Amino acid sequence: MSRRQSSKVKRRFFQLEVRKNLQKGNLTGERTSEVRALNKAIAKIIIDVRGDKLFVIVPVPRDHLTSEALEALLPAIHKFISNENENYRFSSFERHANHCWHCQANFKN
Repeated sequence: MSRRQSSKVKRRFFQLEVRKNLQKGNLTGERTSEVRALNKAIAKIIIDVRGDKLFVIVPVPRDHLTSEALEALLPAIHKFISNENENYRFSSFERHANHCWHCQANFKN
């Protein structure tokens, strides 16, 4: 269940890395490093389901711009995961120093 949910989060929030430019009639593509770093950070999201508890761990990227972009996506990630797991009651994301954002959910009785 954890792997399936992690792959759903990746498919939902991955962004296109290649920016296409039209120069002198030629279509060229170049990779954007900011989006690539954001996709790497999204790929490292951990969703851990253990019995009646669910943990979501989002590592903080080292790059400041990527960290801000990922922090802006946190409410959307939280909403997506809470909609996937309607039987759980989620807390909000809390930041633990420069390591990760952490969210915990308990099973509703």
